[in-house]
Amino acid sequence: MTSATAVVCTRNRWPLLEACLASLAEQMLDALEVIVVDNGSTDQTPQNLERWRHVSPRRHVLTEPIAGLSRARNRGLEAARGEIVLFLDDDALPPVTWANRHVAAYEDETIVAAGGPITLTFPAGRPAWAGPCLDHWWSALNHGDALHAFRRPNSPYGANMSIRRCSALAVGGFNIRLGRVRGSLISSEEADLFDRLWNTGGVIRYLPEAPIFHQVSEDRLRRLWLLRRGWAQGRTNARREGVLAGPEFRKRFVEEIRLAFGGPVGPWRTMIESRHEPGAALNDLCRRAGHFAWSCEHAWQRTRALTGHRFVRGSDSQRESA
Repeated sequence: MTSATAVVCTRNRWPLLEACLASLAEQMLDALEVIVVDNGSTDQTPQNLERWRHVSPRRHVLTEPIAGLSRARNRGLEAARGEIVLFLDDDALPPVTWANRHVAAYEDETIVAAGGPITLTFPAGRPAWAGPCLDHWWSALNHGDALHAFRRPNSPYGANMSIRRCSALAVGGFNIRLGRVRGSLISSEEADLFDRLWNTGGVIRYLPEAPIFHQVSEDRLRRLWLLRRGWAQGRTNARREGVLAGPEFRKRFVEEIRLAFGGPVGPWRTMIESRHEPGAALNDLCRRAGHFAWSCEHAWQRTRALTGHRFVRGSDSQRESA
């Protein structure tokens, strides 16, 4: 039988983590190993995890003292004893069949990774201004009810994904230049990993019967958080693309600025036209913030490159210090 390890990375979010671990304890998959990687918690998380791990020999707690989600995920990936490593966020709640559905997919030896739907829940209640058009910023994902292979640019999200361990290690694991670090919302370390797995010829499968419920915490139900999320996505995209050449950079820079501002009345026209759809104007502003952030980040990285500072394209180095 294929062995499996579930990895949960956390930092100062014990109430959410406790619910996640309770859901993992109910999984129907026999002998599921569970690893929690504590990425420098300063609340009651370390003490509570010490009690949690003594309940079963299949429960393990690791510490990654250097802040960064990619570092924490790499720590769990390296320590996992299962052939398949399942990743979920500490605010995710998997149904009892979740692990089984993921592991069953790997009976097909061409599968190197998989991911399932992500349905949002709002424990503190959903604000009236937060319409469905904003759900993608909170990592909602739904590609339908049919089993199929992901195709670029779509890929699983980190809140609900699994990877064949040997395949992930062979391509260098998660890129530490990407992924959230403390308050930073830089992301897409999983998308970067999936790109490298696709380059090896592997198949990444969408599993409609392996959903999770993603709790949107109260601190993320703020307009400013969403604007920061959009800004960080733009910076993320620039980091993944690497430094563009002169003419290519100028053309792309102008295009990103155009998308950010859309002419003198662009943003205001969108706000007026979308006033009857909750969240539409905010969604547009988040996207525009991302385009402007791409321009700023890429201009900064290009300046560093031209002045002799070393810059590494997103997937060229997995071990450079962030």
